[in-house]
Amino acid sequence: MTATLCLLCIPLRFPPNRTSFSSTSISLTPIRAQNQEIRVCTNRTCRRQGSFQTLETLSALAPPTITVNPSGCLGKCGAGPNVAVLPDGFVVGHCATPARAAEVIMQLSGGVSDSLGVSKSLEALALRKRAECEVEDGNFSQADLLLSKAIELKPCGGIHIIFKDRSIVRLALGNHAGALEDANEALRVAPRYPEVRSILVNLHVHYIPSKKLTRPLHFNDEGRKCLKLPIWRPGSSTSNY
Repeated sequence: MTATLCLLCIPLRFPPNRTSFSSTSISLTPIRAQNQEIRVCTNRTCRRQGSFQTLETLSALAPPTITVNPSGCLGKCGAGPNVAVLPDGFVVGHCATPARAAEVIMQLSGGVSDSLGVSKSLEALALRKRAECEVEDGNFSQADLLLSKAIELKPCGGIHIIFKDRSIVRLALGNHAGALEDANEALRVAPRYPEVRSILVNLHVHYIPSKKLTRPLHFNDEGRKCLKLPIWRPGSSTSNY
């Protein structure tokens, strides 16, 4: 019988000068690259140890400069869930809890990982999840309240998603100025955030021309770039709508 090679079972090969980090590590060295990537092993062993929950938590908390993707086997099976951090190429083991995932995000973002910061970030994530349930039930006012509380907690990452969610909620509530303010803020944090474009298009096409607004809506530079509008400058003849 011809032997077959399972590509998902081949560990990634990292530079020899990089070490692996277990859950007993005190700290991680923040990566200096502008864009980073976290790969979460979803192979059989790590999957049994909860890697899908780790993937979900990391994705929800990651700032715009960190992308999170599933991965094949990263080696060190049995010490997972394992996540690899690129471009440095080191592996973090035993990333099995939401708190550990939040700690990893905070440290890679250059922040100080402490129990209070981790707690606030996870609480903000829980509030966002509750707001999603309220939206599904049509309780937009309650969702607005929950998302506002999440923003006040200043989580380690994912705040652009919270601003986007609250923008959608406020649009549903008829708070067009608030919706645009949140969309602008989401783009300020994540200038290339594609999900905000539909909100801006909705406001630009349906609400601004109707002249039913209580006060003017102003797009920031990121919003105008997203809509391919001329950039407004003080003293220019270009409208800031």
